[in-house]
Amino acid sequence: MNLLPLLVALWWSRGTVFRQLTNLYPTHACKEFNYVFPLLVDNCGFREDNIPQLRDVSNFLKGQPSRARYAAALTVLIAN
Repeated sequence: MNLLPLLVALWWSRGTVFRQLTNLYPTHACKEFNYVFPLLVDNCGFREDNIPQLRDVSNFLKGQPSRARYAAALTVLIAN
């Protein structure tokens, strides 16, 4: 059973959560998170109606400097 569509519907609620959080990031998130999140949006498909697969994020990060990988790890820890 593919739970991703259900997760998107429940947690992202038509983009409301995504929009509210992205408005708070500049003033409430750490500099590492604010560095990596736009990269994840541009390269991995984070958006109001999509949560990217871990494989896509991992493949993108393999080609990034250690700073991006460290910041992405913090992002995952914060999200969980």
